[in-house]
Amino acid sequence: MINLNPGSALDADGAYAIRRGGNTQVVALLGAIGSGKTTLIAGLLQSFLTGPLAGYSFKRSDTLLAFEERCFESRVASGAPSASTVRTSSLSGQHYYHLEVVKNVGEASKRLLLLDMSGEFYEAALSSNEEAAQLQSLSGVDRIVHLLDGRKLGDSSQREKVYSTARQLLRRLYETKVLQPEVPLQMVVSKLDQLAPSSDSEAVSSAIASVEDRFKRERARGSWEVFGIASSPEVNTSFAVRFGVPELFGSWLNDVVKSESPDQRVRVAAGGIASLGPAWAPERYTRE
Repeated sequence: MINLNPGSALDADGAYAIRRGGNTQVVALLGAIGSGKTTLIAGLLQSFLTGPLAGYSFKRSDTLLAFEERCFESRVASGAPSASTVRTSSLSGQHYYHLEVVKNVGEASKRLLLLDMSGEFYEAALSSNEEAAQLQSLSGVDRIVHLLDGRKLGDSSQREKVYSTARQLLRRLYETKVLQPEVPLQMVVSKLDQLAPSSDSEAVSSAIASVEDRFKRERARGSWEVFGIASSPEVNTSFAVRFGVPELFGSWLNDVVKSESPDQRVRVAAGGIASLGPAWAPERYTRE
């Protein structure tokens, strides 16, 4: 009997099996409760339903069901009164989403693992260095993406708390050596439509510059970038759906180096999501 991967989110062992194939980037998504991590994850799959993203076409995923679960609440079929996404539960803790994409026919595919951590983990790490030191899964990532809630940044009563908690978490992760200074860091303003008055380049640049100014110390640590996204903007704004997401997604894949290791996986299934391009086929299996 052949046991196929169920498509659910991966644990650390599952992520390791993917990474052994080479040509893989592990991106950790950090952020307070409600900062937009889950909406960003869901938006990636939604983007591929309409075509390539940042020039990359969807090839396959071992966590397609997990992606779909994140997307469901934003669809008409859910029956929800408004679009939303189910946030990461503290019970699920830390898990990985897998994507495999390709830019041009005949080129080697690139693999991406997104490490999603619940906001409760984030808040616990703020309390002490001992709690921060427990986040050892961050020590093996290729990039840190820290989401800042643009809605709160646009509120003068909440703005300073957003900045201070982000700086505090980064300081604890560096002090406990969970993060090394050379690991690329991206500060991502989510819900940008709630911070910038419009989507024109001048307004967006001004909003991003104000965030950059608040993290001068982190900018000196090495690779550093600030992005702004609006994965699911309000309908009364000039921001397009998933504004800024292609640029952010593309930045995660530009540094992938082609692995020289042979790919030993065996394709055992094919099948049927035509709108996603090449068929999704779980490739890891065991025989009983």
